[in-house]
This record gives sequence, structure tokens and C-alpha cells, in this order.
Amino acid sequence: MPWEAVGALAEIASAVGVVLTLAYVAVQIRHNTRALRSTVHDAASSQMREVHNVIIADPVLHRIWTEGLEEPQKLDPLERARLFHVFFLILGAYETFYFQFRVGTLDAGRWEANRVQLQNYMSGPAFREYWSKRGDFFSSEFRSLVASLDLSGGVRLAQLAGLVENANDR
Repeated sequence: MPWEAVGALAEIASAVGVVLTLAYVAVQIRHNTRALRSTVHDAASSQMREVHNVIIADPVLHRIWTEGLEEPQKLDPLERARLFHVFFLILGAYETFYFQFRVGTLDAGRWEANRVQLQNYMSGPAFREYWSKRGDFFSSEFRSLVASLDLSGGVRLAQLAGLVENANDR
């Protein structure tokens, strides 16, 4: 066999090796992307669960949360401050969800579910009051998102608890 033929076969084998290596790398990147997306969503979701677990476990904070969401004016200044700290944590988690959606590590379906939850929270009087005073604590992109939400008819806590029939009853 002439050396030119051996050289040609070696080049073909080398090219096949490169293609197989690239295919392997593509599979690994796809797998890592899925793992990253799962980790990102889990981390932000864990943040939300932790906030809600604290609210549920602390009877005083639970009362502040349930009363303050609908009628923040009934809270004393310390209770209102405590509620606003909780809002900061919750909105920070939603800002993280939004950022991860924008950079492509949170899929559209999960983002849409979170956007609807955010819209429901923001439709309540306490969140709107907090946002008017502290919205500038968040990124301009997130502020633009919040400004684009329809806050006219979210399902609020009082509706879920059966305290009012619809959002317009308060």
C-alpha cells in the first residue's frame, strides 16, 4: 500500500475521531445544561420555600403576613417593617427567576408559572405599597417587568381564604 493511501486513511480516521469527539461533547453539554437548569430552578424555589416555611412556623409572622397582605395599614410600624423584609426576600426570588429566564437557564413554562404568582402577589395592596416605596431596590429589568404586569385582577390571599369573593370586594 503506498504511503499516500496510508496517509489518506489516517486523515479519514482522524476526521471520524474528531466528529465523534464533537458529538460526545455536544451530548455532555446538553446534559450539563439540563442539570444547570434544574439546579437554578431548585435554588430559587428553595429560597421561596424557606421564606414560606418561616412564615408558617412563626405564629406572629404568620398573623402579620395574613393580615398585612390585605390591610397593611392595620399593622404597627414594626410589624409593617417585618412584612416588608419578607416582601424583599420574596421579590428577590422572583427577580432571580426572571434573570434566569432571560439568560436561558429557566424554561418558559416554569417562568410563566412564576410570573403568574408574581402578578398575583403584586395585585395586593401591601405588595403595591411596598413596591412604590422600595421598587428601586431591584434591577431596572425587573422593575420594567413588574410595570408590565396586569395588577387588576389577581387571586389574592383573601379570596383563597374565602374572606372576599373577588379582588374588587376589598
